[in-house]
Amino acid sequence: MSEIISRELLSEVLCIPLDEIDKFKKVYNGVQICWTEKEAEKYMCPYHVDTYNIHELAHKCKEWAWNNKILLVVSPQGNSFKDIPFYKVRILDNGEEVKVFTDLKLYEPEAIFKACQYILEKKDK
Repeated sequence: MSEIISRELLSEVLCIPLDEIDKFKKVYNGVQICWTEKEAEKYMCPYHVDTYNIHELAHKCKEWAWNNKILLVVSPQGNSFKDIPFYKVRILDNGEEVKVFTDLKLYEPEAIFKACQYILEKKDK
């Protein structure tokens, strides 16, 4: 299975240290994350399994972008409701268009993840 979201982006968006994310996988309409809280290892059960609805996770990604002063504008593309939906994502930084992802052939959450991954990579440079 190809990852729909990277471990690094999950870490940033969910505020879980990267080295604490043990594994994650796509489950029906969501993402399941297994992580170990290093600080709590001595005192209690440090192992967590959290499942996020894919749309909830996409919303958290959009909030993460907003908190980094980046606006994501997501709009459906296609000629009719019968078309397979795909999404256009515009990345705006200080009101200026930085990048546009079009013809992604992805559902909305996946398009948001792809745009946020781009933001994360640019942020780390």
